[in-house]
Amino acid sequence: MPPLNNREIPSFHAAALILGGAALASKLLGLLRDRLLAGRFGAGDTLDVYYAAFLIPDFFYTLLLIGAASAAVLPLYLEYERSGAGERFVSNLLTVVGTAAIAFAGLAAAFAPELVGVVAPGFGPEKLAEAARLTRIMMANVVFLGIAGILSSVLQARHRFFVFALPPIAYNLGIILGIVAFVPALGPIGLACGVILGGALQVAVQIPALRALRFRFAPRFDLGDRGLARVVRTSFPRVAALSLSQLTLVALTAIASSFAAGSVSVFKFAANLIYVPVGLVGVSYALAMFPKLSAVSIEGAGREFCDQVLLGLRNILFWALPSAAILIVLRAHVVRVVLGSGAFNWEDTRLVAAVLAVLAAAVVSESVLPLILRAFYAVGRTREPFLWDALGSLATVGIALGFSAWFAANPAALGRVAVVLRIGDLAAPRILAAAIGFALGSLLNSILLWGALKRVLRERFGVGLGIEFGPFASMLGAAVLAGLAAYGALLPFPALIATNTFAGILLQGAAAGVVGFAVYGAALAWQGNPEILGLIASVRGRLLSPEKTPAVYEAEKLDGDAGR
Repeated sequence: MPPLNNREIPSFHAAALILGGAALASKLLGLLRDRLLAGRFGAGDTLDVYYAAFLIPDFFYTLLLIGAASAAVLPLYLEYERSGAGERFVSNLLTVVGTAAIAFAGLAAAFAPELVGVVAPGFGPEKLAEAARLTRIMMANVVFLGIAGILSSVLQARHRFFVFALPPIAYNLGIILGIVAFVPALGPIGLACGVILGGALQVAVQIPALRALRFRFAPRFDLGDRGLARVVRTSFPRVAALSLSQLTLVALTAIASSFAAGSVSVFKFAANLIYVPVGLVGVSYALAMFPKLSAVSIEGAGREFCDQVLLGLRNILFWALPSAAILIVLRAHVVRVVLGSGAFNWEDTRLVAAVLAVLAAAVVSESVLPLILRAFYAVGRTREPFLWDALGSLATVGIALGFSAWFAANPAALGRVAVVLRIGDLAAPRILAAAIGFALGSLLNSILLWGALKRVLRERFGVGLGIEFGPFASMLGAAVLAGLAAYGALLPFPALIATNTFAGILLQGAAAGVVGFAVYGAALAWQGNPEILGLIASVRGRLLSPEKTPAVYEAEKLDGDAGR
């Protein structure tokens, strides 16, 4: 039997289990990474510089088509492999992308001070110089990420899902090693070195499996290759959408850079926390439903397509609504447990928790957006989501700028908002403007895209995407009850255990979260909500009928009888 790192995994369910486990492991490592960063540096100048510098290679990574090309490479590689030209196609792609990445990295390094000035115009001279230095180092990571993405497509096509799942884990491990081993000796430069190590590890973990597959790389540089042109053409719409997201983050970072020291890192810490439930719920459901949506679209079954979209929406909201409510209530516990160590003090905790409370309102809209976008892609429409995404991005930045100006002109208004979020005594609450802009912009973006999707589906299939508001209202009401129950569960703990320790905070928060989700489930079961009843039936079926095949469970999920 071949070793696990080179074993073919043809089963969809086994592959899904491996990928899901790897995604969870990567997110847990991401939380550990953030905890180490917070403990080492706190929310201050150093992390402001690091996060601002990190945005620049990230943007170039997207701009070079690398961020989306991997999705386009897979089907083309399979097509070329049938005629024996798969290695030739991939070799040319690796050579061209690697060369372009090196060229862009060199240009970005040369103009690093100017680029940093755009990303963080509010930084002083010392922070700008340090950010430029980190940018020059981290630009090399664009090369590694580009190569890793293309190689991953080859492994995915050959069903080597175990190795395919490793690069994100390796990336976080490299950054963690940089924090632990490099920073003590090199200071902030160690962070950039950790990023480079993480990128190199993404490539390195894939090499043994590729060698076992006897994949041979033969450098060739052919800009006229039809396969290369098809990758660029296929990837462009997705790249445009990703670029908008990156530009929005750049704009919000630029706004935050003009606030007090630590504002950029405060916003980044809070944003990373909300994307844990967004990734586990919204992205997972969207990816799972995309093949079904694509197949139904090809068949021209408009009513079934709309039913599948609504099924996905209900299941996403089923998990996202209580997650948002409980995250708002337990924000301080989450921040303290995940980030609270070393230099990350109580003031940092309160400020990140306040920003998290605002951003948590966007958990629902951010979870729904991946499904809406993939519904557009499934019917072959990419122009509409790009245009509405652009409008949503402009709205996000405009709202953030508007609230920033309003808070600057009306300190009393900022003070009232800060008091509500329990940070009225802190000196740096203006970062709330960026958080409000993000949350309201995300909500507006999801509403605009949903409306556009309804029009597109009516035009394409002649059927409407009607929503029954009863089930959604019941889930919203139950989520509010869950939040209230979680808050009530917090109250007796200070008299029972010490809540000024890690164990005490963890126990208090975990117990309150369990109570909140239990009340949510009970409220929905009492109302006869189909998602919770289907989830209960699915769990009972798994426990009482072990002979049931995975295919049966998949059918149940597609019929809407299972929650997750």
